[in-house]
Amino acid sequence: MNTRPNIVLIHGAWAEGSCWSGVIERLQADGYRVTAPQFPLTALADDVARLRQVLDLQDGP
Repeated sequence: MNTRPNIVLIHGAWAEGSCWSGVIERLQADGYRVTAPQFPLTALADDVARLRQVLDLQDGP
């Protein structure tokens, strides 16, 4: 059983989820479940809605 927490990595403006690829590989190799979603960056409300959507899909801490 994996007791490690889920990790959600959030990119900043002028970036995308793929900017985390090296970090994701290392964390996954250590047994973490990692998500690095894309955000629309159209409005703060859109980004918050997307983050809530991603967090709702997590199956652990």
